[in-house]
Amino acid sequence: MSEAADGNGVTAEELRRRLYDADATEQDHARYRAALEAEGQPQPAPASADEPADAREPDPAPDRPHRRRTLTILAAVVGAVAILGALVALQPRGQASPVDPPPSPSTIAVDDAARTEFLQNLGSGGSAGIAAFLVTHRAAPQLGRVSRLFLVERHGRGPGSVTLEGVPKAADQGRATVFLVTQFAGPAGWSAYRAGLGSESQGVLDASRAGAQEGGVPTMATFRYPNGDRPVKLTVDVPDGVRWGIAVAFSD
Repeated sequence: MSEAADGNGVTAEELRRRLYDADATEQDHARYRAALEAEGQPQPAPASADEPADAREPDPAPDRPHRRRTLTILAAVVGAVAILGALVALQPRGQASPVDPPPSPSTIAVDDAARTEFLQNLGSGGSAGIAAFLVTHRAAPQLGRVSRLFLVERHGRGPGSVTLEGVPKAADQGRATVFLVTQFAGPAGWSAYRAGLGSESQGVLDASRAGAQEGGVPTMATFRYPNGDRPVKLTVDVPDGVRWGIAVAFSD
């Protein structure tokens, strides 16, 4: 089949090549389309060489399998973290064993004269005078009914500890009544320890008391101990600089 030509005898191929010339006109495009129609093969004319690049149909974006793979992995990681967080939140939390605070000791009622004497004794840096107070005021009636009684009195300033030596063997079993008086109002407490290897370096805890304390007003508490477990040391917990006096009555 001979190649079609226009009325001037110019073939379609020649017209197509001419379209790429810099001086190609719209008339040249029309002549090329007419030549193609004469051949029975209508085709769009190729883009002109000076046609702006942004006017041409953009190429389809290439597939990016690596990026899609990265996004898929990231989504999977985020989902796994969310599931793990939900599982951790659903786990039962261990309950810490509550530790009951030590009970408060009983307050001993005193008159103004006795309170003033306690405060003066503590202010001078000496013993509070608890033993003399117990003898003259009968502040602990239960001690008047015992068959044996041994009293140890100590004093100090700020947090500290005292030993309870000088107690006869007869007191190896029985009751201990602890009296405490402080120079100023505030929190105060004590702990009694028996000899032995325990969690505390001073021995094994026998009993403890703590609470608010009025300045110059003594408190008292009694506890029983079995044979061989007599308290041998007391620790006193008061604010720094506060003077205190303590006495322990060992009885049956």
